[in-house]
Amino acid sequence: MTILNLEVNKRDYEVAIEEGEEEHLLRLSYELDKRVRALSKQVGTANQSTLLVVAGLQLLDELFEAKHGNSKADVDSEIQKATSSTLSQVSEKLENLAKKLEKKAS
Repeated sequence: MTILNLEVNKRDYEVAIEEGEEEHLLRLSYELDKRVRALSKQVGTANQSTLLVVAGLQLLDELFEAKHGNSKADVDSEIQKATSSTLSQVSEKLENLAKKLEKKAS
């Protein structure tokens, strides 16, 4: 185990890591730092714990959308497909009904 020093929003954190993970975790901590700093600018006075929780929730939301494909665009697309399918079925039934009515009228 190695101890890696990370900085997030001007605060230092010591993290125990496995050998060879240093570069990857430094990149991740850099991205987390950018997010937390951006949040800090948006909300003004918030404590570090709150900023870290909100940044974590944002990241998990992005991960969930990436895994499950439940982005707004995907949901809208699914609604469009379902609506189109339903309209096609209704149209087909109306055409069949119209044909039956024509036969009865003849």
